[in-house]
Amino acid sequence: ARKLLGGLRGMLSSSLFNMTGRLRRCTEWSDGIFLLGAPPHADELHLAFAELPGCSEVERVTKDVSRGYTEGFIPIELRSCSPEAFPYLLQYHTGSPEHSKQLRRMAKVKGYNLRQDRLNQEGKRVLLQSEEELYDLLAMQFIPPEIRRGRGEVELAAQGQLPNLVKFCHIAGDFHVHSDFSDGFSSLRQVATEASNAGHKFVAICDHSRSLKCARGLTTERLAKKRQIINKMNSEGSAVHIFCGAEVDILRDGQLDYDDTTLSELDVVIAAVHQQLNCSPAQLTQRMISAIDNPHVNILAHASTRILGMRPARTFDVEAVLTRCKERNVALEVNGHAHRMDPPLPIIEKALEKGVPLALGSDGHHTSQMWMVELALTQARRAGAGPRAVINTWSLE
Repeated sequence: ARKLLGGLRGMLSSSLFNMTGRLRRCTEWSDGIFLLGAPPHADELHLAFAELPGCSEVERVTKDVSRGYTEGFIPIELRSCSPEAFPYLLQYHTGSPEHSKQLRRMAKVKGYNLRQDRLNQEGKRVLLQSEEELYDLLAMQFIPPEIRRGRGEVELAAQGQLPNLVKFCHIAGDFHVHSDFSDGFSSLRQVATEASNAGHKFVAICDHSRSLKCARGLTTERLAKKRQIINKMNSEGSAVHIFCGAEVDILRDGQLDYDDTTLSELDVVIAAVHQQLNCSPAQLTQRMISAIDNPHVNILAHASTRILGMRPARTFDVEAVLTRCKERNVALEVNGHAHRMDPPLPIIEKALEKGVPLALGSDGHHTSQMWMVELALTQARRAGAGPRAVINTWSLE
């Protein structure tokens, strides 16, 4: 979607071009890429869209809409409109149906008639420049796209009580990146450079532990070598501070894959279930609680173990696990890898309710995947997380 936006950006003002739908709301699933623009010359925009590299089978189905597919057969749609209609159509095509319905009700209370492409007052069209102006006119706080779900955010915005959501500018680092020491494809130095390029102050490189042989899990000897290299890089003035960590398997009996002496030498210990996933919900719960009880564990990773489109989320006692996380001061990971986006939103919301801190991780296995910490951020925002609830915003100390 970003490539498509970038390919057409030169033909439009950035304030009059955006994604819409589930993609802009940052839901785990989207049924396509939907773009909305208000160009000075619509015909030229649609022609350029049809000729963009990576677009195929593009047809102009109406004067305002072109549809086609990406190279990966993802449906794409470009809708053009007038600058006057853009703020209203952007709002309409972004929010969930329930959000739009509640906003129309709010507008009616204020004496306006809000439609898909316009706002009328006493039969006269009200001209606005942006979505922000629309919410402001209705005496509401601006509602970020991620929380336009129709779940009470309209009432909160009218009362001035929306949460102050964490933003990317608050994020100081990524707590879950793999290197070529295990199943990653980038070196320690490449990971550090990419983190620096992203503006981070730190990165936690957490490779797999020894029992996960399919992922080239590190023996204690190789882990010691990795720690030695990282210490040297930090002492020489690495582009960012590197935390030497490990994604440590939670074994069948709830024990961790490294002994306590090894764990105590790590900066960050992420505990995760990867094996024996066919256990009962009660067994899975107990395994996680046993790991959380280990004093060296800092973060519980991808708790539901789901892989989107391949493996459903496993059932466990969320209340019991999060209660223990709170008691032991263990953070819940929000895994941003596009194949995981784990845990599901209700679990993140429950963690925030209980005061369990969140740790955002890209789970990147190559530097090209490290941007996915942004996807973890979007899920934290959807859940209503503020900056202090996310340990990635904390100072290095």
